[in-house]
Amino acid sequence: IIDDGSHYVEHQEISANTLIKFLRLGGLYVIEDVKEENLWRLVNYLSNYKPHIISTKSFGDNNLVIIKY
Repeated sequence: IIDDGSHYVEHQEISANTLIKFLRLGGLYVIEDVKEENLWRLVNYLSNYKPHIISTKSFGDNNLVIIKY
């Protein structure tokens, strides 16, 4: 699943809450354009879903968040 939607962390959390239910074992959920100041808020939010891997890639002030189930 690639979330290329809103750049607002509140919207990214809503999308994650909706879309992560469709993630199959071994699947990836990728959220792009996460602002630096919201990165750890979003990572903490996603940790509630017990993903196996959360990694982040930084591109200036935007980050890519990758979750693997």
